[in-house]
Amino acid sequence: MISEQAGELFGYAKVYGEQQFKLIKLDVAERFSRVTAGLALLLVLFVVILFILLLFSVALGIYLGELWQSYTTAFLSIAGFYVFIGILLLVFRKSLIVNPILAMMINEMMDQDEE
Repeated sequence: MISEQAGELFGYAKVYGEQQFKLIKLDVAERFSRVTAGLALLLVLFVVILFILLLFSVALGIYLGELWQSYTTAFLSIAGFYVFIGILLLVFRKSLIVNPILAMMINEMMDQDEE
């Protein structure tokens, strides 16, 4: 009788362990999916902003070229502005790019209050 109960208890413990393992796997898959979706969204937004910036830059270059009577000077000025912005982004990459992305990923991975 005791051996039957011990065997039954062992069976329940085994089923419980398997269910917990499945639950952990599903939780990890869900969190990974949310992080991946967030990064994909950032990538899509980056591409859209890049196209908008490109069209805006061309329009500004044409406008400044007519205003300054030199398209070369206008487009070189815009390129110089982007080089300056690029240098700023390079210098401050941790605080402007790396840390916010890491914070988003960690928040997505650790957020359990959403449910």
